[in-house]
Amino acid sequence: MKVRLGPFELREPIARGGMGEVWLAHHLAQDLPVAVKLLFVDERSSPDAFRVEARATAALDHPEIVLIIDFGEVERADAAMSGGLLKRGQPWIAMEYVAGGTLASVAREATWPEVRRFLGCTLDALAHAHARGVIHRDLKAGNVLRDTTGRYKLTDFGIAHVLGEVDGPVAATSGTPSVMAPEQFEGRWRDFGPWTDLYALGSLTWMLVTGSRAYPGKTWAEQRQGHLFGELPAFVPRFPVPEGLEDWVRRLLQRDPSQRWRCAADTAWALSRLVDPPEPTDERSRDVLELDPTTLLMATTDEPSATHTGTRDWVEARRLAAPMPGGWRGGETAPRSAPIVGAGLSLWGLRTLRLVGREEERGALWEALARVRRRNRCEVVLVRGPSGVGKSLLAAWLAERARELGAATVLEAVHEPGGGPGTGLGGMVDRHLVLDGLTPELRVVRTGAVLASMGMDTDVDWLARVLSELDDPSARRPAVERHAAVNRVLSVLARERPLLLWLDDV
Repeated sequence: MKVRLGPFELREPIARGGMGEVWLAHHLAQDLPVAVKLLFVDERSSPDAFRVEARATAALDHPEIVLIIDFGEVERADAAMSGGLLKRGQPWIAMEYVAGGTLASVAREATWPEVRRFLGCTLDALAHAHARGVIHRDLKAGNVLRDTTGRYKLTDFGIAHVLGEVDGPVAATSGTPSVMAPEQFEGRWRDFGPWTDLYALGSLTWMLVTGSRAYPGKTWAEQRQGHLFGELPAFVPRFPVPEGLEDWVRRLLQRDPSQRWRCAADTAWALSRLVDPPEPTDERSRDVLELDPTTLLMATTDEPSATHTGTRDWVEARRLAAPMPGGWRGGETAPRSAPIVGAGLSLWGLRTLRLVGREEERGALWEALARVRRRNRCEVVLVRGPSGVGKSLLAAWLAERARELGAATVLEAVHEPGGGPGTGLGGMVDRHLVLDGLTPELRVVRTGAVLASMGMDTDVDWLARVLSELDDPSARRPAVERHAAVNRVLSVLARERPLLLWLDDV
């Protein structure tokens, strides 16, 4: 069957999921293979998820993340000529075609070198996405593709969470139960972060290595019970693995997000310190449970989440943080572009601009950050120049690169001539504490809970009230009081790794 869809021709279906199916297609003008995802037009579908996937994936540019080429809705003419296959207005996404199958297809015969390759690729992809504020939230075997060279690529950002944005009641608890983090089961979207995807990576690693789920269960309720309250079973690998891998996986599977690694860079660094085992001398069982269950969209209450659990051990956190690379170039990938002529106009405005050149300026900024880390002293760097020369783009590059490599904790304050909600220090603190949408009372409650989780045990009530009012123009606290409260919090955050404050358009 061959069906026309815009500049593409659909050839054959290659995958099917709960909300849609994926077709192998070809670009007619260039005869290049692409993958086209079509959303079902019925009660199973979620058009919002398609829009989230298009927007989130378009903002990412990494060789271990499947490249989005174009997206849109089926036109009337294409629907009429499809023989009933396509419906007018049906959403679709065209993506890079990856020919090697999914992680699920190679899991049964996996060995440690293959698992390590998967972990390396996936951690690189997650580091890139997380540095740009995108949390995948559905890291399962069917969403990890493998190309013909053995490289793994992350796909399907349909339920991705964008940090700083408010999740709805359904989106907050969406995911795949066998790998979901506790905060996903409970819909605590304000507590989502890189650690949420890292929990799923731990669940997936447990299944690949042992052949069993960390928390067995046939129903959503049984799996929820396991992830929230169950005890992990014995870790019995199917093949030789490095000494220390069990501790590495168990840290990823900590229920309390504050006890997991904070970012993909920390996780990858810890993995790199594990010594590979000798080649196996016997054959172990290759049986693997189903690795690719269906993603579920579960509704929760409409009450805004204000909870926060756990307490950070800052000494332990500093010990676990990855060392800062000597230079910023290591691992940075070149910008990619879709090799399709006449496609991708719908992505205009969604793609993220990549900084090109400015080698001297980038080197100076990176060295300034390195000095802060070496000397344990604050530095101020002023980036100035005429309007339009890329000052903010240069600062954004440093912020994203520092996040990606685990070199700093980044907070951003945006300034406007007349001020306003979300600007200045108040907006910066609001975004970090994830207070948007909460009532004044819940703002105080959440702020206090986050401060307690940071190990602050003095003046918590006062700090919570001051910080929760920073973005409230009606609050009349003296500037010295507000600045003292912000300084207290920043001092604590800097215990783990350097703190990078990006003050834009000051």
